[in-house]
Amino acid sequence: MEFFDFLGKDPRYGRHSLNRLNKRHRFLIEPYLADIDGSSVLDIGAYDGRWSYALSQAGAREVVAVEAREESMVRFESYPPGPAKDRVRFVKGDVQDVLPRMIADATRFDVVALFGFLYHVMDHYHLLQQIARLSPRLVIIDSEFTMSPRPVIRLVREKTDNDHNSIARVPGQTKAPVGIPSKLALTWMAASLGYGVEWADWESLKPRERRGLDGYFTQPPGWKRRETCALRSVEGSAQDPADQADAWRLSRPLRTRRTRRTPGGRAPRSPVEPGRAQGPTTRTTFRHVPGASDPPRPWPGRARCTAHGQRPARA
Repeated sequence: MEFFDFLGKDPRYGRHSLNRLNKRHRFLIEPYLADIDGSSVLDIGAYDGRWSYALSQAGAREVVAVEAREESMVRFESYPPGPAKDRVRFVKGDVQDVLPRMIADATRFDVVALFGFLYHVMDHYHLLQQIARLSPRLVIIDSEFTMSPRPVIRLVREKTDNDHNSIARVPGQTKAPVGIPSKLALTWMAASLGYGVEWADWESLKPRERRGLDGYFTQPPGWKRRETCALRSVEGSAQDPADQADAWRLSRPLRTRRTRRTPGGRAPRSPVEPGRAQGPTTRTTFRHVPGASDPPRPWPGRARCTAHGQRPARA
């Protein structure tokens, strides 16, 4: 029996949902059992408390679950009673309001969990700054990331009436803008706060084990992929965190390019001088490397350059 099988009788969770949750548990909880055991944990964007329950069962001394929607919080009441459930305490409110109160009260947490939350906000850096002021030794993040090699945040809008999405930020707001950062953007933000980033290796899952986890294995032309990472303090490191982030960026391939020359060439789009010989045509085909599109262009994307200084045709 796997951890989330206790939700099998809950009509909100089907067999495929439980299978997905149990596989995610192997990456979001199990690698950090030693860090969680005996720790105080803050679960931001706790939803119905399923991950708060998992963190408590993993040995946390206490779990404070922050959730803005009352209708999501009440679902936690149906979970099995026991010590794990008793160690979870919900705090209702917008995280933008709750965290400043915790900071003012000098509250501290050993571990902070951001599971499925980071891509539903706009102020990522401010959020990470506030988390850093709670002095956690570990921040676990599971989120969608823009598949770009650059330090960017891509903006989208999402409906606020979906309880999995952002809450309304202004009265009557039906669609809220949110930002989906790239991995390098998160790396730079974390580095400036003294944290290094360790990325989970989802590729270690065999293909037959990936059912229900498509979001973690998105390939171009998709533009976002789900990833899991841990932020740990790198104080005392011989290399500055920001320099480490730059080294990570420089080590990533942007895209590869294959160029071949075709004999004869093609007639240019504009007239050429009579009797003037045409040179060969250079055809360049770009092949996109997974994780290196911003946003990805569909494969194949081609740019053709003719002789005599003609502008390349649009791909």
